[in-house]
Amino acid sequence: MGKVKTIVLTQVLSLPFLFLMGFSPIFALSVSSYLMRTALMNMSAPVLAAFAMEIVPAPLRPITSSLLVLSWNGGWAISAHASGKLQVRTGFSPIFLIPGSLYLLTALLTYRIFHRTREIEETTIAEAVLVDEEIKP
Repeated sequence: MGKVKTIVLTQVLSLPFLFLMGFSPIFALSVSSYLMRTALMNMSAPVLAAFAMEIVPAPLRPITSSLLVLSWNGGWAISAHASGKLQVRTGFSPIFLIPGSLYLLTALLTYRIFHRTREIEETTIAEAVLVDEEIKP
């Protein structure tokens, strides 16, 4: 299937479960939706990390890895604060629309930008481009 399609598919398939978590009046359905969404989103994380390392030149991989971790943890820190403020103003259910919309946008952009990227076995795409241009990394 390929890494990009796997990432996009698992993220898009997790969206109905995100919305069920926020809008279902049935607790058991919310809990099972949480478990399914978590499994689908966690399924894409290692694939995304591997794909990111493949398309980045070797010297930039440490900083890329650090930026991925920073964005993930920073997102949790910022979203916890923002979620608390929104819950006070709007209640619990409406706040699921924002991350759902952002996940969908992210999945669509990921596909649009990277769907034509070919996996290269022994070298990264960026290194292949540098070699093609006769520039050494």
